[in-house]
Amino acid sequence: KKRVMLKWFSLVAISLLAITLLMLSWLYTTESGLQWLTSKLTQFQPQALRIGKITGRLNSKVKITDIYWQQDGQTIKATGLEVDCHWLHLIDGLVSCDKITLAALDVTSVDDKKNQTKVVALPELANVTLPIAVKVKQISIAKINYKHAAVDGEQQYNVSALNINKLAAARSKVSVKAVNLQFESHDIAASGYIDMRKQWQHQLELKVQGTKLSVNAQSKGRMRKSSQLTLRLQAPNQLRVNTEWFLNKGLFLKRGSLIAEKQQIDEQTIFLEKANAAFTLNWPKLTSNLHAQASWNNFENIKLDIKTELGNILDWRASLESSLHISSALNDQKIA
Repeated sequence: KKRVMLKWFSLVAISLLAITLLMLSWLYTTESGLQWLTSKLTQFQPQALRIGKITGRLNSKVKITDIYWQQDGQTIKATGLEVDCHWLHLIDGLVSCDKITLAALDVTSVDDKKNQTKVVALPELANVTLPIAVKVKQISIAKINYKHAAVDGEQQYNVSALNINKLAAARSKVSVKAVNLQFESHDIAASGYIDMRKQWQHQLELKVQGTKLSVNAQSKGRMRKSSQLTLRLQAPNQLRVNTEWFLNKGLFLKRGSLIAEKQQIDEQTIFLEKANAAFTLNWPKLTSNLHAQASWNNFENIKLDIKTELGNILDWRASLESSLHISSALNDQKIA
């Protein structure tokens, strides 16, 4: 009797395992399985979220016609989403995707209150540990449209051809091999990593190339203690900026310097012989001293000394104090 019961128990167990495997195979490899899973997940969908038609299979590509979310004056609409991911890796706590593409992303923000600039402390950089790891080979968004409507006006920004290559996130570290996009006829590229533990070690690089602006910026170090920022501007003029910086409930710049060599300022007759400036930022107060030597038409050896103090960089129009001293070979005048 025990042998008979053991045989029946083994047969039932094998049958249940086979049925489970068949169900998982149907769920993972067929479009009907995806539709069944979608119908079950819909009941947990928040009211602010609407998801359009979903097609495809989990073991290949999943396509979503549109995603719409609206709440508290914020509206986000994603159109033409296509996801190619390895969903079984979720068992190991990993989101692994070969490619994620989006035809258009529209973001609208409505603010019916007048902006009131205040001295606000930036959030403190705390240790961050991600609950799940992420590896995505490529993310592509054809168009991004952002519009902010407020009482005092409307602002709109358009980004195109956004491509993110080899995005990785694990525990406290996030890295990306390359981010490329186009904004107002300029090509923008970025890369680097951030480790969100303790001192927030990082290494980041940003390049902007276009007819109106050409700049290369690099930052390396520890965000919570000391980092070094180097910026080289090539257009519309040439200058170099170096500064130490760190974050502590605000942005702090130490020993900042700006150097500009001999160059023509515009297409007219203004020539800069040299310029240098020193600046510091003790959040939110910015101070700077600029010394420059230039020539303009018949005025030779024009010397400019500009001292500037911003009590609050978030409200610079109201807190700006500046003094300007100009001297030249032909006349001297002081404007304060």
